[in-house]
Amino acid sequence: MDVSRTQAMTGQISISDDLGALRDAWRQLERTNSTPFQSFAFVGAWFRHIGLPRGQKPLVVVFGPVEAPRFLLPLTIGKMGPLRVAAFPGGCFATQNVGVGAPPADALPLLTAALAAQGIDLLLFADQPVAIGGESNPLVAHNARLAPHPAFAADLDGDFAALITRHGGGRKRHRLRTKLKAYGEGTAEPVAIEDPAGVQASLDVFFCQKAQRFAERGLPDVFAPPQVRQMFKDIAEVLEVHTLCISGRVAAVLVLGKAGSTRHLLMSSFDPIFSKASPGESLLHLVLERCGEQGVTTVDFGPGAERYKTGWADRTVPLMESTIGLTLKGRVAASLYRSWRRLRATLAASKRLRAAIHRLRRRSTSGDSAD
Repeated sequence: MDVSRTQAMTGQISISDDLGALRDAWRQLERTNSTPFQSFAFVGAWFRHIGLPRGQKPLVVVFGPVEAPRFLLPLTIGKMGPLRVAAFPGGCFATQNVGVGAPPADALPLLTAALAAQGIDLLLFADQPVAIGGESNPLVAHNARLAPHPAFAADLDGDFAALITRHGGGRKRHRLRTKLKAYGEGTAEPVAIEDPAGVQASLDVFFCQKAQRFAERGLPDVFAPPQVRQMFKDIAEVLEVHTLCISGRVAAVLVLGKAGSTRHLLMSSFDPIFSKASPGESLLHLVLERCGEQGVTTVDFGPGAERYKTGWADRTVPLMESTIGLTLKGRVAASLYRSWRRLRATLAASKRLRAAIHRLRRRSTSGDSAD
């Protein structure tokens, strides 16, 4: 199974390209510390449907004995021009990347040495939290930069009453009652979808609603490719799917990812017919209440400062970007890549420029052309 092996003071490190051979140890370890995005189910489905067809190859760095590792770091290896590049699998669908288990304090130098020995030129780590389990994340490079958008999180600790009190409880409860009345007496029903067929059907509703929303905003639909949709259907075991039905019609869908006592908000959508009644906000309120009843400790809303997230968040979760050159050409590329990211962040911070880009996208989608 192992394609390379090194000895270090912290123990054995091995590198494998066989996900299946690590299945049992991986599933056991992800119960201790992970995110849905590094679960065996998610990583495997991403490679099957997206990574491998695009020429990406899996590589897992194993810290400790293969049979009982301390830490697993799943990576994807691809090409960027003449460079071999290592990154986290999942692409834009993985919004927080930590690995599986507890990384040792010297994980980064051990990792870079092992990858360099495999001929990897460049390491691109996106969306790394600054801390794992209350400790500094040892995989964040010393010259890492803040990602453009932090994540937001609510410290639920199984107590929804305390959470809502911290965030304007009376106002939120009044808003929910008002919205539910607007739906009509007895017609609004939140549902936690548990049977496999129901999960699949609810995901189809989500894809349809999201497609309408993207079209309205003149944006590309990242969920449109069949392989993306199938990937999410294949990871139902790490998902919690909730819907809000109004008079028998699904008005909103909310999808959480499970990781121990933490829930990650992965996706949400609503039927435009009910947009004025904000069914998505009502469903989030009801789902958070249910999470409290289930003893969920933390709900991670992911990156992005949308009001429905910040209105419940207790804290921000800073995310980092590490760019590390492992060879001479990799170091040159890392310097250029960091410069490009700084320029991109500057452009993204310009509200005027963002508005102009959005207008151009809408015009391009609608078929209009400038004179």
